[in-house]
Amino acid sequence: MRGRFFLSAPLMIQAWLCDSLERVFPSSRPKRSVLRLDVARGERFSFQVAVIIDANSLLEVRVAADSGIEAAVRRVGYVPLAQRSIQTPPDEIEGYDVLPGWVPDPLFENKKGCIPPTSATAWWISCKVNPGCRPGRKRVRVTLFPEKCHGPKKDLAAEVRVHPLRIQPRRNFDVSHYFYADALCDWYKVEPWSEGFWKIVQPYMRNLVEHCQNMIYVPVFTPPLDGVKRPTQLLGVRRVGRNR
Repeated sequence: MRGRFFLSAPLMIQAWLCDSLERVFPSSRPKRSVLRLDVARGERFSFQVAVIIDANSLLEVRVAADSGIEAAVRRVGYVPLAQRSIQTPPDEIEGYDVLPGWVPDPLFENKKGCIPPTSATAWWISCKVNPGCRPGRKRVRVTLFPEKCHGPKKDLAAEVRVHPLRIQPRRNFDVSHYFYADALCDWYKVEPWSEGFWKIVQPYMRNLVEHCQNMIYVPVFTPPLDGVKRPTQLLGVRRVGRNR
């Protein structure tokens, strides 16, 4: 309206910490913000910070850790779940009262995100304790900075107890997982083994190494044992008899 202006109300941020085993749904409500973790020297661990904001806004998350602990932050994304698992007891289904619906799944490499009003959003905090870290109580501090809306920042802290136990490097124990590149080729429109293919696959390989995997399953293309797949797999399957 002409001749009028309105002062926006102060931005309200509700935030809490939770461990990595708890999924934060858009309908999740605030819980206690005290989080205590017990870790060993050389261990990797993670936790989450969940946020509800009362207006559309961008939010930046900054993380600072005590000496001897490294920390990184990623935003949790959501994907639609059209159907719950069948034949599962209701008391064993997390989010039973809100599913089908949106569930947390991908982690995005950014510290900012647009927060829908009254809907919970989470950030994933990945930490690594240096092997030479001095045992004792540490703190991983998380600070939320609202943008585009005025309002105070929000500070939270996870309490971490580092025990004298030190995790030794893995020896004589190989770790491998299945890795299929079919969907990557279809999604990014690249041909297998082309220059563009290797650019797409490279960060996935790097991520496997960062998660302590030292072997890659070959073939990288799905064997045609569960349907029709791309015809570029390294494993060939053919019929040699009427019933074989």
